[in-house]
Amino acid sequence: MIRHFLSALILLALTMLTNTALGVPRMALVDDLHQHVNIGDVGSYYIDETGRMTLNDVDSDAILKRFIPLNDPFIQFGVVEGNVWLRVDIAQKVSQGHPTVLHIKAPRLQSIEIYAPTLSSQIIYSAMGEALPFSNRMIQYPDYIVPLPVNAPPVFTLYLKLSSRSPINLIAEIKTLSGLAVDTQVDTLITGFMFGVLLLLFISNIFFYVKTHHPMYLIYGAMLVCIVCLHSALHGLIFQLFPSYVGLQERIYNLSALGAAAIITYFSRLYLETKTYLPRIDRALLALGFFNIGLGVVFAFAPEQLSVKILSLCAFMTLAGLLCVSLYAIYKQVPYAWHYLVARLTLTVGHTAWILSLYGVSPNIIWFEWGLTVSFILEALIHFVGIITRLKPLLIGNAKSESIVDQQNDVLDDIAARLRRQTSMINAHQKSPDPQSQAHIKRAQSNLEYLSERIQVLNQVQLGSSPEQTNTSLNLQLLIDRAESNFRQLDQDRTDIELITHNATTWELYKNTPLISHLYFTILDEFKHFTDQTLTVTSSIQSNDREGSKTLNIVVRPITSTVQINDPNGLGMRYFNDVLDALEGEAELTGVGRNRTLSINLPIYARYIHPSELTQKTHTEEVSLVIVGQDSELLTHTQEYLTGKLFVMSHIDQVDDIHSLLRYRSKNTKLLVLLFDDQVNFGASDLSSFIRELQDDDHCLLISNTIKMSSKHARALGFDSYITHTQIESKLITELERLM
Repeated sequence: MIRHFLSALILLALTMLTNTALGVPRMALVDDLHQHVNIGDVGSYYIDETGRMTLNDVDSDAILKRFIPLNDPFIQFGVVEGNVWLRVDIAQKVSQGHPTVLHIKAPRLQSIEIYAPTLSSQIIYSAMGEALPFSNRMIQYPDYIVPLPVNAPPVFTLYLKLSSRSPINLIAEIKTLSGLAVDTQVDTLITGFMFGVLLLLFISNIFFYVKTHHPMYLIYGAMLVCIVCLHSALHGLIFQLFPSYVGLQERIYNLSALGAAAIITYFSRLYLETKTYLPRIDRALLALGFFNIGLGVVFAFAPEQLSVKILSLCAFMTLAGLLCVSLYAIYKQVPYAWHYLVARLTLTVGHTAWILSLYGVSPNIIWFEWGLTVSFILEALIHFVGIITRLKPLLIGNAKSESIVDQQNDVLDDIAARLRRQTSMINAHQKSPDPQSQAHIKRAQSNLEYLSERIQVLNQVQLGSSPEQTNTSLNLQLLIDRAESNFRQLDQDRTDIELITHNATTWELYKNTPLISHLYFTILDEFKHFTDQTLTVTSSIQSNDREGSKTLNIVVRPITSTVQINDPNGLGMRYFNDVLDALEGEAELTGVGRNRTLSINLPIYARYIHPSELTQKTHTEEVSLVIVGQDSELLTHTQEYLTGKLFVMSHIDQVDDIHSLLRYRSKNTKLLVLLFDDQVNFGASDLSSFIRELQDDDHCLLISNTIKMSSKHARALGFDSYITHTQIESKLITELERLM
């Protein structure tokens, strides 16, 4: 009796739990805590194979029972004959001022219609897609962005009707405007970075063609243009650039896809020199290229006549055939075949993974969005390395042709590794909207900019020209501080460094200052430790008054055992030695193990700064030099100039704080106040708030970069002196001494 009662009780509990779980509503809840909902997680779908159902048919009870949950953030259906209906219930509970939007990433979708039967308007957005004019879109953007009504009922239903000749793949999300802004910024940043890499490769390729007149570089440049067109078509940029041409984006995609296959085929002929080494293969490649061009033209002019599966199959078979050619070329020991094999493997694997994601065999959101372009870029970089190895005629004049080619390969491999690290960081944080992830992306972008600057300096040194420099005078201590600040902004490893200087503030460099600053940055970046060990950099100046020479001594310790300063392989030491050679410096590595020390001796052009009488008074607090204003370019330039001249000063960014300084200062202290008139600060207004508290011995000087200000007007406002931003180096100290 008790056993039967317990069994019935357990069965009842399981039934209640099951009913409760099945009864949980699938709904897109958007509130202040959940500002980002993927429709694939909460929506459902129904495939209308007839393609004739209307909204009333789909919204009926009979069809609603046949809707199937999506349960996947990446919505994929492949090639569908008919229409696909998506259904999602939405509940908006966001605060006022936080409107929500429907964001759909599906640039190749032929048609999409959005219905809202529970709203009075019935249809929020009647028709969008590649088959319809771009002007139909409420928001002019490559993706489909539909604002949702703010005054909607607590819960309403959306229906999405999808139809397309190409595979249906989309990412549909409901998010706030702030979330949309972050996502669009990340997408723009990634696209801009990719286009930047392609532009650098294209410019380099034009340079190679001008030097060699080899047609291979023209074809290589055409391949880069095809990559840009293909990426633009895949991400809806073509339609945005040419909104009046309906269907142009699909045609450009078809032509670019098969055109890229044909161009890679012809590039392979010239790269492997198949006409000389593989004559039978050469004729086959020529025919394959013509076939792809002809098929691409057919797809461009009549995309509706052929299935898109044929295009995908032809592109895949072309890449697979070229991979077989690369293996055969290695078997025949064709020159440079190994570079070609690596490039073919990279693109074939990447393209295959993208095709599998496109047709839903192995879906991956990130690879579907960016994988094809990334594969093409990696292949182009590998070909770029191979092209460099072929440029021996340009390097023979250096009497080091073979060794330079080997070193160049190592440098380019190192550059590729550094690029991969930064791109990996961007990919890792691109989907996260939090400020810390955006800071990581910004730091990676800054590292890429610094890497491009290094490549430019290397190129100038190899061509026998000195890097462009400006001979601006700069205090040595300030130069070192700037180098450290720049390093901290780019450092991604939380490196511990300690900078020690001896009398650096009393020396001013007046030649090669940008390159010396670059050398300090390179030391910190290349010799840093990836452990908790601290890198110590000690700087001092040795002066030989008899010969009139000055030498900058830099001692770096400890140096890890993996660092060899005379090793030309890789970007790090190669770059360090090139910068050091440009400065005519010497470096010596001494010691063993943890006691390894790098000593650098650098001839410099420097002069000793003799503290003026006014400078000494700022040290003894007889004169208090005060800079008042918010941080700006003008204020920072003035502060750095006075620091370089050994002045001691105070910076007050809030005008209210100067009242405390005036109230508690020493009676014997004279006050020199510097105010600014620029786009950030308004000195006249700042002076009016405390001019009555100044003593007779106190003076105020205005520095301005606006044409509306004059010396006469400044004196009328209560200032004792006035200079423009162009007179800081020539008149500032003179005016300060005159006032005192």
